Amino acid sequence: MVKTRTALRLGHACERAVGQELEQLIRPLDRPYRVFHDIPFEGFNVDHLVVNPNGVFVVETKGRSKPLNKGNKQFKVRIEGDALHFPHRIEREPLQQTRRNVQAVRKWLCEATGFEVPVAGVLVLPGWFLERKQRMADPYVMNATELARQLPTLHAGVLELGQVQAIAHQVAQRVRDVDRERADRVVSRPVGSH
Repeated sequence: MVKTRTALRLGHACERAVGQELEQLIRPLDRPYRVFHDIPFEGFNVDHLVVNPNGVFVVETKGRSKPLNKGNKQFKVRIEGDALHFPHRIEREPLQQTRRNVQAVRKWLCEATGFEVPVAGVLVLPGWFLERKQRMADPYVMNATELARQLPTLHAGVLELGQVQAIAHQVAQRVRDVDRERADRVVSRPVGSH
């Protein structure tokens, strides 16, 4: 129970930190970037979504605690062989989850907008130094400090300004619809059913 709570707190803190880094992308305000957080889908959510002329980027955040080795924190993760090699374990699921989320977002946006939408994934590992043994582009993998600097250089495709606005409108509607549903559930609860 304590371990689960600690992991949830770490995950939430990492998502907030990445969200704050992403907010730097929309400054100056004349940049055609839109950033959305915590976008709901059926059975899962997308941590962050960035819409800009270079495409749509699904940004997933994975917070991992750093193990101690002889009293020193281990802070390197090696990216090799379609896996993340942490000091005491190897993980493939974060990469696979990011790819699944990219597919779901691409499918939804193409249906919602009526045009092909270029979507790419970015997996962010806050606080980790990345040792890249190979170049990863599906998804891109970076730490939080690289995010605001690297994301503007990534290309999923090309979007016209009108397409960026249409996509941003669809995402905003999805987020607002869920917020409205949550508000409706709270308002429609019988008194005393909190």
